[in-house]
Amino acid sequence: MAKTLYLIGGPMGVGKTAVARRLRDALPASVMLDGDWCWDASPFVVTDETKALVLDNICHVLGNFLRCSAYENIVFCWVMHEQAIIDAICRHLPLAETGCEVVSVSLTCTADELRRRIEGDVSAGVRTSDVIERALARLPLYGTLDTIHMDTTDMNPDQVAERIAHLARFDKIRTLRLLDRRGIPYELAEHAAVFTVQEAHDEQVPFAEFGAKNLFLRDDKHRAYYLVVLPDAKEVSLKRIQELLGSRRLSFASANDLDRMLGLIPGAVSPLGALNDAEHRVEVVLDRALVDAGKLTAHPCDNTATVLMGTQDLIDLLESRGTTVRVIDA
Repeated sequence: MAKTLYLIGGPMGVGKTAVARRLRDALPASVMLDGDWCWDASPFVVTDETKALVLDNICHVLGNFLRCSAYENIVFCWVMHEQAIIDAICRHLPLAETGCEVVSVSLTCTADELRRRIEGDVSAGVRTSDVIERALARLPLYGTLDTIHMDTTDMNPDQVAERIAHLARFDKIRTLRLLDRRGIPYELAEHAAVFTVQEAHDEQVPFAEFGAKNLFLRDDKHRAYYLVVLPDAKEVSLKRIQELLGSRRLSFASANDLDRMLGLIPGAVSPLGALNDAEHRVEVVLDRALVDAGKLTAHPCDNTATVLMGTQDLIDLLESRGTTVRVIDA
């Protein structure tokens, strides 16, 4: 199972816990940990000993979540105002062992908005007034961190959580990093955006002898979804594909389906888009000729680049992340 760890940092009162809870509820197979839960003491004592203790507690719990087969998405929120804190957490986690992707985000807002939010918490009895100046003093530190910076001044927790969930989608950079991390060999060609097989030929995109085209299909009940990958030159009717799959009547899925399930736009359809299918609703269907050829081309979730990779490497990658792959003789 693919794992994603979301590190949600920000000053006290910015809304980290609320956002983390929304994100946990929005993501499949998700669990949340608030760093403060590992350090909820009275009196609250900050020493080198207690700081080492809380870091050990956090990494132990996160490590257990990462290794647990029940969870795919782990959401962690804490102040994390120094790069050294983020680096120490990542360094002590089994990220390579679990194949975990890390999405690190720092939430900020304007000083006036942060003061307003904390004053609301003080009125509600959630915080004490001394937090205001401490939080404001730390606010500028987040701009120096190697994280994704998100200004939440005009956003509610649901909007912030939705934006963070979108950040975790596989784009060209994340897809290529995944191939590199898995040690999957590939050749990369970058080019102008191409939206059709003919445009790829006109642009003289390399690897034409291993070219593949993609049909994103759904049945008439919108219950079964298939990404059918065929050699460029092969023409196969939807009725023939329907018969081979034993499916109800097939038609092309909508652009909304494509974005929602695969995180792609029309013209960038690719079997690598299945990396974004968190619910594993899309079955990838490969033509036997592509398997026999041993290699195929695919966009790395972006139609400004094409990768040539081993067909079996693609199958192994997708299956390792929970995608069903079927081979047919179309």
